[in-house]
Amino acid sequence: MLCVNMQFKNIKKKLLIGLALGSFLFGAQKINADERHFLNPKPVVQSYQSKKDLGLKKEGWNSELGFEMYSFNYEEPGLMQETGSMSGLRCVFEYKKDKTMFGIEGRVASGEGNYDGMLHDGTPYTIGGIGNRVKEFRVLAGESFYNLQGNLVTPYIGIGTRNLKNDSSFDPAGYRRESDYSYIPLGIKLESQSRIGLFIEFTAEYDFF
Repeated sequence: MLCVNMQFKNIKKKLLIGLALGSFLFGAQKINADERHFLNPKPVVQSYQSKKDLGLKKEGWNSELGFEMYSFNYEEPGLMQETGSMSGLRCVFEYKKDKTMFGIEGRVASGEGNYDGMLHDGTPYTIGGIGNRVKEFRVLAGESFYNLQGNLVTPYIGIGTRNLKNDSSFDPAGYRRESDYSYIPLGIKLESQSRIGLFIEFTAEYDFF
């Protein structure tokens, strides 16, 4: 057996930096002439003077479906480290009303990781190609505003649940494990519109476990 029974539910913090391109979003909305706030930014003091001053997404419900890729790094200093990459689908249902944002998100992803640690007797040991699968569901809420560059900024907070399966049982020292845990996401989104009509969304998030 491996020296450390790695429990993902004990992760205290995680920083996710997300980049979502509108070419992957099925729920993208067309922008008519009087909604092009990002193409002709106004001073921030004029934000939200009308229902149309809400940025790229219309009032009410908007939906998105996209492909995502990300890397992970789990470490117990001096004992072990697992790194790898994941890819999968992300689905979002988001409601906007005036400055208020409410969102429901779900994702499924899979990938492989590489273990670098030791056995119980202290012998250095590595395992490659460890299978990882994750399912996630969360609810978010936030308040939006425009910055001086005319980009829509939305700080948000929420609650999420995550199921993670990790399988290294193909190795003599490996095993299967499954973790279920909840966390509080705290983040900020920045939405921008280029002059060629491309919608870009940046997300920075810190997860409290």
